[in-house]
Amino acid sequence: MPPAIDSQRVPSLLAIDVARTLGDDLVPRIAEIVDIARELALEPAAHRDDPEHVGVHEAQFLSPSEAQEFFDHKVIDDFQQLVHDEFIDTAWPAYPLHHRHPMDFDHQRKVWRCPTTGVVVAPLGALPAQ
Repeated sequence: MPPAIDSQRVPSLLAIDVARTLGDDLVPRIAEIVDIARELALEPAAHRDDPEHVGVHEAQFLSPSEAQEFFDHKVIDDFQQLVHDEFIDTAWPAYPLHHRHPMDFDHQRKVWRCPTTGVVVAPLGALPAQ
């Protein structure tokens, strides 16, 4: 049986950051990423002897905490990658001291930080407006 995950919390906080820094027009793009991330997080891993999932069993699913971690990472990382790949803003979210490079997201601490110095700028959902 697939694990239960919270597919609202991280996307909602990310949407706040996106609206504040890039505008409301990109917020719907998060939902597209959420759908894919949820499907992947809840999908059973194929056993090497059962690629068609004929005998799907509990051990083939991620644990609830692993599924949540996978989902959260995928939503944030894929949205940031989309913004960079589509040249919407190749420095998003920009480090506020000089706006020359994007910040990293520290998934353990749930904060945006400078990739060079490690200086924490804001928790998810609290990026300053640009």
